[in-house]
Formats: sequence, C-alpha cells, structure tokens
Amino acid sequence: MTQQSLEPSASASAPHPPVVCQHSTSNNGEGCSPWHLDVSPGDQLFTRVQQGQSDLIIVVMGLTGAGKSTFINIFLGKDVMAVNHGLHSCTQAVECATMMLSEDHKMWPNRRLVLVETPGFDNSEQGEFEVLRKISVWLASAYDNDTKIAGLVYLHDIGKTRVGSTGLLSYDLFRRICGSNALSRVVMATTQWDTVSTNPMVGQVREQELRTSFWAETLGHGACYMRIQTPQRDIGEIIEYILTRQFEAVIIQIQEELVQLDKRVAETEAGETLIDTLQKQLMGPNYKLDPQAKHLTKKNEEQLKGFPVDADFEDGVGGRSRLRSEGDFSQYVPHPFF
Repeated sequence: MTQQSLEPSASASAPHPPVVCQHSTSNNGEGCSPWHLDVSPGDQLFTRVQQGQSDLIIVVMGLTGAGKSTFINIFLGKDVMAVNHGLHSCTQAVECATMMLSEDHKMWPNRRLVLVETPGFDNSEQGEFEVLRKISVWLASAYDNDTKIAGLVYLHDIGKTRVGSTGLLSYDLFRRICGSNALSRVVMATTQWDTVSTNPMVGQVREQELRTSFWAETLGHGACYMRIQTPQRDIGEIIEYILTRQFEAVIIQIQEELVQLDKRVAETEAGETLIDTLQKQLMGPNYKLDPQAKHLTKKNEEQLKGFPVDADFEDGVGGRSRLRSEGDFSQYVPHPFF
C-alpha cells in the first residue's frame, strides 16, 4: 500500500474537557447519553476532521508487550507510537496514528485511516476497569461521531509459555467488546515469532492450541487468524484484509450498548463480566454473583473498578480473609474510578 501522508494522532483523538456532555443526546431525548458520565477530564476521545466522509478505524488490542505499538509503527514506516522494552506498561491511554490512503487505493482512495492502540488489561499503572473505561468511551465517542469500526486486531505473543488468567480475561473482554456480529472484521494474530526461532515446533504447538482451543469459538464465528512472522509483509496483509472486508459499516457490541442502549460501562456485558471477575477475586473461589444484586452500590463499584487481576493474585490480596471479615477493601484500590 502506498501512503499519501502520515501524521500523529492529534486530529483523530483529543483530550476531553471537564464538561462531559457535549456530543449526543440519549435515545429518550432527555439530554446526555449515560456513557458520558463515564468520561473523565483528560480522556482521549475520537474527533473527525471532515464531515460527510467517515474515517476508517482499526483498533489494535492485546496484552502489554504483545507488540501493539510495533504493529502500528511498522505499518506506518515511522516511529509514531512509543515502544517500551522495560517492565512497566508504556501505553496508558487510547492513542491514535493516522494516514491518508493513496488516491489509487483500490477500495478507499484518499480516505483517512486511523490506527488505534489501546492499553493492555495487564497494565502495570492502572486497574483493569480503568483500561476498559478508557477503551469504551473512546469507541463510544467514535460511534457518536457517526464513525464505525473497520476492524479490530488482537495480538498475542507466541513466546508466552502460558496464556494465564490475565490473558484469558483480556481475550474474554475483547470478545465482549466486539460482539458476535463484528467477528468477521476481527483478526487474531500471533507476534514475536523470533523468540521461538530456535525451536519452531514450540511456536507451532502453541499456535495450534490457540486456534483449536482458546480462540476456537471466535475463529469459528468469522474471525480470521494470521501469523506475524515477517512483520513488514504480514502487518500490511492484515490491514489490507480488514480494508477489503469493509464493504459496509459495522457496529461493535460495546458501541451499541453504550450509545444505542444508553448503558454505562459497568452495565455493558464486558463491564459486568469484569466486575464479576473482580468480585470473585476479592471474595474467594466459592463466590457466586447474586442475580438480585446485579447493580452494585456506588461504594462497591468504586472499590472493584481499579482492583488488579493478576496471575500472582496473592500479591494483591494477601489480606483477603481479613478484608472479608472487616469489609474494608479501600487500601487495595490503587486507582479509584471517580
């Protein structure tokens, strides 16, 4: 693909001011859509440059270190996204990079392509619900600006020896963000194949397990699997695959829930799944969600939203038994929601 111009993300995503209700009204005509209440000052929200011609948005998701920044940088041929090789997560907010497709592009000449990098749900600096909130309000703002999603890419590091509980949660939330109707626009991709180059069979075994077990349902309902082994070639093929399938606009599930059904993030399928997971982590393995207590109190919601889910769970909740007896979870909430 030849590109006409390349630019950072300033025009595609901008910090949201303190006034959170400025885009849409709810379907009942009573003012703000409820999802606006989940927007915090400083959030990056989608903004359009031109009216009348929608941008083409491709969202890149995956755990920290899966290669989301590298994916975008390689495609653009320029280091637009910061890449962190340390232990701390680099991406803290939804970030965008844009380019204009060439005038001779076979399907979308002179259209703006927006590549969106999202924080991983294993982010070292913020809790899982904060990550979900940031991703959700950005996607809602895109739909609120009459711009739907061209496609989504989920990246997984093939060098990982285990998927782990955080990996399973991340994938589960990704599925619930997308919804079944959008899976035909999803690419599940493996990265970091150079880390298994000395023993290719290890990578092939992991790949087969992902395709036939962990990702089987998603792939069976229309998602595509691709291996990123030669990045310059394979990443371009992934982008083109999505663009050639963008015959008509698609609404992903969380956009429909937030904008059309007037839900807040905690009320979406992804939000409820995450809150239930965090409750189970807090209360112990025998905990079951009470269907009569579907809506949490504000206090409990605040306690749960920033709570980290991690494979080394005992580090985060070593005092779980004391908390359950005393009912004091506050010291375990490093990132309060409000």
